[in-house]
Amino acid sequence: MAVWYSDWYGTQSSAGASTIAVPAIKTPWGVNTRTYKRCQIVMPLSPVAFTAADTARLMHFKTSDRLVEILVTAAGATAAAADIGFYLSGANHDGGTCPGTTPTTLFASALVLTTIARVDEFLESAVNINSDRGQAIWELLALTADPNVEVDLSLTCTTTLTTALGTVTVECRGSFS
Repeated sequence: MAVWYSDWYGTQSSAGASTIAVPAIKTPWGVNTRTYKRCQIVMPLSPVAFTAADTARLMHFKTSDRLVEILVTAAGATAAAADIGFYLSGANHDGGTCPGTTPTTLFASALVLTTIARVDEFLESAVNINSDRGQAIWELLALTADPNVEVDLSLTCTTTLTTALGTVTVECRGSFS
C-alpha cells in the first residue's frame, strides 16, 4: 500500500510516486481560506501505478472544523474506484484510521472515478444526510466529544487503475480553523 499526496502538500517525483514537498508548498490564497479548500491529484498509470489499497492524502482539517459541502470532480481514469473519508494526520501525514463510525468511507464508498461532473458527495454518502451539513468533523464521525486531533481527507483506491491516468479534484466548503 502506497501513500500519495495531492497538490495540497505533495510533489510528483521522477519515479512517479508523490512525496511531501520540503519546504512545504505555498498554496495560493484562493484555494485555502477559512471557508473554502480545494486540491487535485493525478492518479498515474506508470511508471508507478495507483493500485488498490493505495491512499491519497488530499487535504488537512482539524476535528473541530465544520463541513457544509464536499464536491468531487473526476476525469480520465478507467476502471478505478475509491473511498473518501478521514485518516489521522500523524507526524508526516501518514497516520492511521480515525476513531469513529466509518471514517474511511464517510463521504464515498467505491466511488467510480471515470467521469464525475462536480458531484456533492455529502448528498451521495450512504452515511450522511442533508441535515448533517455544518456539523463538526468529530460529530460526523459520531464521536461523543471532540478529540482535538488533526485529520486528512483521503481517497483510498478500491480498484486498481488499469487503462489511463485519472485526475480527481476535491472542493470543500465550511468553516475551517
